[in-house]
Amino acid sequence: MILAGDIGGTNARLALYRSDGSRVRQARFDSHEYPDLVAVVREFLGSGESDGEKAALEAATFGIAGPVMNQKVTATNFPWTIDGAEVAAALGTKVTLLNDLVAVGWGALASPDDQIARVQGAERPGAHGGTVAIISAGTGLGEAALVWDGDQGHHVAMSTEGGHSTFAPNSPLEVELHSYLHELCSRNGSAGHVSTERVVAGPGIGHIYDFLVARKGSTESPEATAKLTAAKDRNHAITDLGRSGESAIARDALDLFLRAYGSEAGNLALKTLSSGGVFVAGGIAAGLIDLIKPGTDGTSGFLTAFASKGRMGKLLGAMPIAVVVDSDVGLRGSAAHAMRAIGKLPVG
Repeated sequence: MILAGDIGGTNARLALYRSDGSRVRQARFDSHEYPDLVAVVREFLGSGESDGEKAALEAATFGIAGPVMNQKVTATNFPWTIDGAEVAAALGTKVTLLNDLVAVGWGALASPDDQIARVQGAERPGAHGGTVAIISAGTGLGEAALVWDGDQGHHVAMSTEGGHSTFAPNSPLEVELHSYLHELCSRNGSAGHVSTERVVAGPGIGHIYDFLVARKGSTESPEATAKLTAAKDRNHAITDLGRSGESAIARDALDLFLRAYGSEAGNLALKTLSSGGVFVAGGIAAGLIDLIKPGTDGTSGFLTAFASKGRMGKLLGAMPIAVVVDSDVGLRGSAAHAMRAIGKLPVG
């Protein structure tokens, strides 16, 4: 049996797989309701009912939202510190911790075609080798790459914490946004550092919206204000208001968000020279595919910003880009890694 995990700032998702790759069951847990990963795993394994699940685990791999160093990680957006050796001792099996975007990358390569929505180019990323970049805006902003080793004919994973690099404004409006966020971060004790994930992540939609409200010196309609006040997820409500056209400010916020997202995806593609293409993952992108793809007028703010890199524009314009709509992509990637660890799948 293989245990796979996709551990994020909001949810911890676990799944058991047979060694042939077939899934036995999976479950989702609220990360903030548990003190650590071991507590979640014990509850998950303790809930099994079939005799087959009692078989000894052969391997376990967990994709974690945070910088994994020497198989230890302090999660970025939730209060867990995880030591792979301690988890292995608790489970009695081989355990590997991966950066969550590395797991997503492995999963994206393995996802079926109907779970990969192409938005640029006729082929899916990684179809013929080449380095592949992975970017995902969610609770935070994750970035990684699967570097192509042409001599060996497979990919080598490269994790990053690129989402925490400094936000680079690319227009006069974004310069104003940077100044707004710089002041906000200074007040919040971040020494004025404006990271890219302050803009390109779920909370970034709210930051952009608040900036535009402050810039225009205007307030929303009573109807839009009521929806925002009642919303459990304010950022999701802003997105809905922008898509429906009920709020011009929300619409402009969504447009600016997508341009910033596309620009950062292009930055990552340049820094990793992703000749194999780019996977855009995460629930935000999956929910906005129609806005990421070229519209009826043939344009896309995301794709325009992606390729707006001066002399490198032609190179970026030729890279295949796809949005991953597979909600299990992180689990799929962790499971694939665990199966490679016990020799059930070829490397890369």
